This record gives sequence, C-alpha cells and structure tokens, in this order.
Amino acid sequence: MPRPIDPVRQTAAALAHAGLAGMIAGSLLIPNAGCQLRKRLPWVSTESIVASDPTLPPLALEQTNDLHVVAFRAPSGGWSISIDRSELAPDATRLYVTIRRPDPAFSHTQALVDLHALSNVPSEQPVELVARVLDHDANPKDRVYARVEPAESLGG
Repeated sequence: MPRPIDPVRQTAAALAHAGLAGMIAGSLLIPNAGCQLRKRLPWVSTESIVASDPTLPPLALEQTNDLHVVAFRAPSGGWSISIDRSELAPDATRLYVTIRRPDPAFSHTQALVDLHALSNVPSEQPVELVARVLDHDANPKDRVYARVEPAESLGG
C-alpha cells in the first residue's frame, strides 16, 4: 500500500528546491545585472582611456551653430576624422574621436587638409576629448583611446 503524502514535508521539500534554484539563478544573473547597471550609468565607459599618446596629431575644438566641432589638420589627403560617440562624464561631455590614416594603395595629394567633425554637444557645455589613430582598414573594436588637450587652433 502506498505511503500517504505528508503535506508539510512536501511543502518543505518544494520550498527547499525553490530556494536552491533561486540561489543558482541568482548567482548566474547577478553578475549580468552588474553589466546591465554598467550600461545604464552614462558616465561609466567600457573603453580604456590612457593618459596621453605622443603619436596623436593635435586636435582643435571649434564652435559653429552653437555646437562643438573637432578639427584636425591632416598632412595629406586620404585621412578621415569621425566622432564615434559622445558620453556624459562627471565634469564634461566626453567625445570619442577616431582618426584614420590614408590607404597606402592609393596616391593622395601632398598638401595640408583641414578636416572637421561636427558633434551634437552644445558649445556652452565643457568637452573632454579622447582620440585614437587607426589604419584605414583597422578593426574599430580596438577600444583604446588617449586623452587629448585641444589646441587653440589648427595653426596657420
């Protein structure tokens, strides 16, 4: 004859099983919750930013139509500049800038070229520049940027 089911034992076993499952799920989900929190905080960056890079060319910060513009004087044609994104930092809005070298497979003019990238940051807001220089075909997943102190102007 089958044993009668004890409702107290069955409930205790179900709660213990649910508690164990909750602990396992919690241990798996909590690290990911931290990643989600990191994405939600606007001043927490996933890129690494180094103090400075001597190979970076000078960048100037200009204003037009009440917006910041990042300017760069390239030594020849074929160079490009882009603002990858803007991000709120505790003291200023941080602009992530990528400069790409020209493709050596093509000939380029040997003349100074002024390049400009328009940002979405109002000119009255303080801006912090971080930049990197990549080859024309480099993978942009390289997330190392360097802090840049903007020059007064591109020069004359």
